[in-house]
Amino acid sequence: MSYDPAPSYPVAGTEPVAGYGVLAAELAECRPCVVAVDGAAALPWERFATELGDALRAQGLSIRTLDIRRHFAPWHEIRRRTAAAELPGDPAFVRIFEGSLAELFAELPRVWTGHGVQVLVVFGPGRPRSRSARRGVQRRPATEHGGL
Repeated sequence: MSYDPAPSYPVAGTEPVAGYGVLAAELAECRPCVVAVDGAAALPWERFATELGDALRAQGLSIRTLDIRRHFAPWHEIRRRTAAAELPGDPAFVRIFEGSLAELFAELPRVWTGHGVQVLVVFGPGRPRSRSARRGVQRRPATEHGGL
């Protein structure tokens, strides 16, 4: 097998789609639900939340958003908590942090959305909790987490 510096693979499953309309329509079918979307810290999270929120409201859904970034511990505290991953004498590389994602928060958010909220959108940098996350989006019935 030879090295391919730019590998590509055919699309498997359904064809990719652009925009938030298809996702909003899918969520309208499984409400109430929690949608968790994660990605790089540098992404335009406010724009994402606004555009997804607009698409969900266009489906007639009531929503609430939770920006997970507001709950992270201050950077100096994250550095302290992850110091064991540092390699002595190497300023550029560290070992993979073996702790949990929860250790990076000042406190874990507790969200009460009230009656009538059909979709809770949680967004920000992080990692998916399962390998079954579809298209970078994890959908869970609200009843798994105590309801909306």
